Amino acid sequence: AEMSQYGLRDENQENVQPRKAPLQQAGPQGGRTVLGVLQENRGLRGAQGRGGKQHPVPGMEGLDHESLQSNNSPMDMSIVDEEEKVVSSNAVQDYAEEIHTYLREMEIKCKPKAGYMQKQPDITNNMRAILVDWLVEVGEEYKLQNETLYLAVNYIDRFLSSMSVLRGKLQLVGTAAMLLASKFEEIYPPEVAEFVYITDDTYNKKQVLKMEHLVLKVLSFDLAAPTILQYLNQYFRLHPVASKMESLCM
Repeated sequence: AEMSQYGLRDENQENVQPRKAPLQQAGPQGGRTVLGVLQENRGLRGAQGRGGKQHPVPGMEGLDHESLQSNNSPMDMSIVDEEEKVVSSNAVQDYAEEIHTYLREMEIKCKPKAGYMQKQPDITNNMRAILVDWLVEVGEEYKLQNETLYLAVNYIDRFLSSMSVLRGKLQLVGTAAMLLASKFEEIYPPEVAEFVYITDDTYNKKQVLKMEHLVLKVLSFDLAAPTILQYLNQYFRLHPVASKMESLCM
């Protein structure tokens, strides 16, 4: 059995000695690490593009800052009637027991294999920790929901439970997992091009989309995995704590 173009192989195949790849790779511009420096990309989601030019939203040229901040603006999302606010499924008391039972059933179905990292020939727990730290920064950069990060980590662990990955492709797996989690959880997920950019263009759009497809296939499209955040929400509903404590736990 040979390694695929992604630097991966199925764990069910016979043992294969993969080629070694450095933890840090030089990107297309040279000298860049695999885990890109987000501090250089702070202007990515602002009005400035890569070339420093303004990219106005079509149809918004005639609006100034004050008009966008007006309370009468239909785009002001802070004005939401109480009855229109989304209610968490965990807050529906009548179905709390059924929801908890369902979460426990799905937890068994969607959990990674114990000790899967021991079967990985080219990556370590420390490399996984570096990847997760980078995903935390990505989530902060794009102001993503906490649940998005938890889902992405779940997808990564389940994928690594089934596939051997070379260290040079580990960030690609993490990027695809974060892209999938964003599509699943966020109202306005970042574009694929933005995920390519935050990797310092280590991978191109085609590679990210192909890896996304592979992750979906390996996970059998089971993306609604329970996370610790859902259990915490249930616990805090039954046992309220101070808001500071709740924020620290989440």
